[in-house]
Amino acid sequence: MSQDLSIYTEDYYLRDQIEFYFKREGLLRPDELACICYSLGWMFFGDEQVEPRDPGLIYSIGCGTGEWETKMENMGYTVVGVDPSEGANKLYKGKKIVRKYPGGGDTIVFCESIEHIPSDQLDKILSVIPKKARIIIVNWVAYHPIIPDGTPDHITRIDDDFYDKLSKGRKVIVRNGSHLVLDGC
Repeated sequence: MSQDLSIYTEDYYLRDQIEFYFKREGLLRPDELACICYSLGWMFFGDEQVEPRDPGLIYSIGCGTGEWETKMENMGYTVVGVDPSEGANKLYKGKKIVRKYPGGGDTIVFCESIEHIPSDQLDKILSVIPKKARIIIVNWVAYHPIIPDGTPDHITRIDDDFYDKLSKGRKVIVRNGSHLVLDGC
């Protein structure tokens, strides 16, 4: 059975919790900053040397209000927010938002969102991500594993088994806590 994503209303995105302090102050949260770094080929964890990259067309799955996406657009990159919820569609700050991921793109980002996507919908999304695309998964303060607890907030199990399955056939760039960055073959 599919989860009703209409629960993500404007109130959900405007709630007063500690992580939303960053939004009130106009700052990027650590997970949002990590998404920018990984999209551009910069490391957020560790001191590995990597090559900077052009992220190409970026799809941000579960974009919410679009904080980091707007920063990327201001830097000249093309970002499409993807979120089926009414709250995100009303509050998204970026240039373009769609309700359903159409497939394609060069960089696919799940910023604090993958655990909110029902398993059946997540499987559909993952099946249409191009094999050459960079996949970036980052959660708030590297929280891992994320186990469904009966609330609408965490409905998909995200753990090492999930990351192992997702990593098959892809090059692992980063795997640290909830941060997983994969490149296509």
